[in-house]
Amino acid sequence: MEDLFLLSIIAGVMITAIVFLLHEAERVKSKLGFSLVVFGFVMMITMFLGASFYLLSPSNLSLAEAILINNFTMIAYILLVFPFIKKFKVKFEMSYISSLSVSLLAVINEILMSLTFNIACGVSNLFYFTFNSGWFFYPMMAEMLSIYLIHYIKGEFRKDLFPLIGITSFPPTLIDNAKWFYSSLAISLALSGLGVINSKGFIRGIYVALILSLLLLFKVYIIYDVVITVSMITYYFSLLSQ
Repeated sequence: MEDLFLLSIIAGVMITAIVFLLHEAERVKSKLGFSLVVFGFVMMITMFLGASFYLLSPSNLSLAEAILINNFTMIAYILLVFPFIKKFKVKFEMSYISSLSVSLLAVINEILMSLTFNIACGVSNLFYFTFNSGWFFYPMMAEMLSIYLIHYIKGEFRKDLFPLIGITSFPPTLIDNAKWFYSSLAISLALSGLGVINSKGFIRGIYVALILSLLLLFKVYIIYDVVITVSMITYYFSLLSQ
């Protein structure tokens, strides 16, 4: 229980950090500011990679290697960025490429956080539980909701994206229980249908893909994992690029 409590606190801190970086990505006005946002995401990624590597085979050597991974990444980024720091003071506006980059970095962080925490909990089937556990879905849901509320307070109501928060809250693969599976499946299908009605273009295609992947859960789960991950990237990208 103590380990679970500690991991929950760490998850809360990481959720706050990711929400902060996503919000800052929308507000940066210079290339330097954007590079610092990317730096924050990259450092968290290397931290989770190092922690996962150590937890898989705890030893003094693996601890040293984990520290080296983080230090090497930090030094490499500084050497690449800071020689050009004067150029980074120019004005900057989020492009589609920069919005997609930040969205990918955010989701990669959430995947690696789930992987790390599942290793710490002693989970055996890491591939499945990395994408189908509370450590993946609920930190993601909290971040999606936080960013959505920030936009809502500013008067931006995206009814095409809102159902994705609910879908993330009720993943059928979360618990190996028939009642949970069928009830969350019904909720997710209903929310996906609502999303189809209230969206258009690529986002509507995401909802259609979600419906198909949910129905395919009776046979295979990996398609659902792929679609839900793409939908999360699309969620962040849509908000950052608007």
